Amino acid sequence: MGLSSAGTDSFTDVGFDTQYQYLGDPHTVTARVAWIHENHNTSASQTLGLADNSNNQLRSLNASLSYIYAKTWSFWPMAECTHWIAVDQMGQV
Repeated sequence: MGLSSAGTDSFTDVGFDTQYQYLGDPHTVTARVAWIHENHNTSASQTLGLADNSNNQLRSLNASLSYIYAKTWSFWPMAECTHWIAVDQMGQV
């Protein structure tokens, strides 16, 4: 069975990342943050039966902090949050 054309899907990504570093003696600190927002319009794929939703969103936030004392002892907690949202044609979750 051949597939006919149903238009196109679109993907939009917006992201931001930054890093701060303090290099002192005896303390070294590094902080990193990254944020990504993606919007997937898959209405063409849904028309062809290749996708369950016509619109999906991804939101991701990653953060890390590291501390080093006297170039010997280190500590680095990390945090990450990723959230997928399926949105219908009316924009409802």
